[in-house]
Amino acid sequence: MSNDRQRAEALGRDNPEALARARAELRNRLLIPHSGGQEDILQSEARFRTLAAGRRWGKTKVAAHEIVRRARKPNQMIWWIANTYKNVSRGYREVVNQIPPSWLAKPAPAYTSTTKILQLKNGTMIEFYSGGSPDSLAGEGVDFVVVDEAALIPDNVWQQLIRPTLMDTGGEAFIISTPRGHNWFWQMWKLGQEGKPGYDSWHFAQTDNPYIPQAETAAAKDELPTIIFQQEIMAEFLASGASIFGLGLERDGAVIDEIVEPRGNVFVGIDLAKKQDFTVITADRESDGLPCYFERFQDIDWPTQQRRIAYAIEELESAPGVDGVTALIDSTGLGDVVHENLIDAGVDVTPIDFNGGRKEQMARLLAADMEHGRACILNDMREEFESYEFTLTKSGRYQFEAATGHDDMVAAKMLANWGRVHESGGNIEIVAIDRDDPSAEAALRDVILAPTPAGAPDTPSDIMARPDAWDGREFLLHGSGGGGFFGA
Repeated sequence: MSNDRQRAEALGRDNPEALARARAELRNRLLIPHSGGQEDILQSEARFRTLAAGRRWGKTKVAAHEIVRRARKPNQMIWWIANTYKNVSRGYREVVNQIPPSWLAKPAPAYTSTTKILQLKNGTMIEFYSGGSPDSLAGEGVDFVVVDEAALIPDNVWQQLIRPTLMDTGGEAFIISTPRGHNWFWQMWKLGQEGKPGYDSWHFAQTDNPYIPQAETAAAKDELPTIIFQQEIMAEFLASGASIFGLGLERDGAVIDEIVEPRGNVFVGIDLAKKQDFTVITADRESDGLPCYFERFQDIDWPTQQRRIAYAIEELESAPGVDGVTALIDSTGLGDVVHENLIDAGVDVTPIDFNGGRKEQMARLLAADMEHGRACILNDMREEFESYEFTLTKSGRYQFEAATGHDDMVAAKMLANWGRVHESGGNIEIVAIDRDDPSAEAALRDVILAPTPAGAPDTPSDIMARPDAWDGREFLLHGSGGGGFFGA
């Protein structure tokens, strides 16, 4: 028995906690293959290896190990390519952790350095690049390359830039990623599954990593929509076109026929009509996520829409048993002007811009809440929710859209649910409107429908405030359109 082994066993007897810490530190710095499939990958001699694995399985650590192993051979050109600078830096840190400092011809650049190149004493170079800057990938002969988060790298980067660098050297590639639809990464993985000579591939879920606590995976399953959980955690290849809400709609109680009585804190979602869409006002109770208000209308001028929104919020605010109302409105584009007009009228609404990935976040949250019994929808909304599909762009990004062309009910519900989860349930300040007092309504109209001053420029705000800019169809609040009536 070696002296090292004897010292380790003695430490385990005398101080088991210290031994556990030492082992954890060793796992952090070096690859100790776990029982979840890492050893199979290390033993493969295939030229092109493709690994599809869930988050936190250990893809980066295995890839860094393979970089260091290839770096033993002199005068090699080795690349690490990832989809973003952030993921490049992650891979760089892992390689620096694993490579012996004595191998380096000069100290490793700082993690924050924009140029990440490791020069070894044996003449080998390890260079780190972002697939988002493909111009830097041309003109080299590469002996070994790791392609990290490959499913998020466009297929032309692999086919036209990375793959040709391996031709004159007979270089090898280790391609790793969490799946994102059926793209070039999936095609490479299939070649390995089909047994094509020179190709090998594997599929592992996060649950195959014995070091990930089962409670963490269980929590992710509860927090994520099933479609996202299957892809990100279980590493399943999913095709585009499925409804992200499909599984949630199958749950008992996910769809109800009638709205319920509002009580406690209420959260309102408002999606404004754009082009041929409808304006939708919907509300959920904070306590159970049940819908307690719903109204939908179309072909109404903006000033009238603004007035109906104000009435809906006031109606909920004055309902018996309601402690407070929080309203969220889609402020994307011209919706920002409607929000400003409502604020000027004394109606406190929170603007939400759907750009910048916010809509994707909202869709994920609502889908998960519906699947796990934290939210439900009205039966009138079902068809639109069933047709709300996710697609994957060429770069592997999610894109959500309605196959029917309408997503107004989905958007309004997402806003109400987002508010219920992320916003406090306090009261909001609104103008009290006595519907039997014509002067009160006139005062509100004076604020929202203020005429455009003579000679004022036609800004979006000015246009939306001018009744003559629209079709002029005026009618009473409860005279037409979807009914915003309380349920039993």
